[in-house]
Amino acid sequence: MRCWPSALSLLLFAATAQAGEVALAQATLERHTLNARFEVTLSDTVSNALDRGIDLSFSFQVRGAQPRENPQSRLSYQPLIRRYVLQRGSSTQAFALKGSALRALGRFDDVVLASAPPAAALTLRLKLDRSELPAPLRLPAYLSSDWRLDSGWVGLK
Repeated sequence: MRCWPSALSLLLFAATAQAGEVALAQATLERHTLNARFEVTLSDTVSNALDRGIDLSFSFQVRGAQPRENPQSRLSYQPLIRRYVLQRGSSTQAFALKGSALRALGRFDDVVLASAPPAAALTLRLKLDRSELPAPLRLPAYLSSDWRLDSGWVGLK
């Protein structure tokens, strides 16, 4: 009978666990330059994995035009310096707060496109690249909705 309180607390935690989400908040196109803002919220499972040292790779994709650089992002937590570190290309930024790191993760400024398509022809996507997770986490990540952080293909707003 002692397992009831722990089972009940596990059920309550599962019911109140925060779901993860990636949503396009704003995007603009000026000639060959794209600016986009995504709101990124991690599920409790993904947030705990990040805090325990699992690096998260995010893929930013543009359909309708090719970016000159591939703006892939990697978010990690460095416990020795107590900072969240965001790497994008050759750029690295460190943040004391996870929320600040997530805001920077969702911000894509001055992405230069190889051609200047009409804005209506562009769709954008930001997603967690689950194939970049450590091997023991990949299968659970593909099976669990907690790890499905994907904006889907969305047009410019």
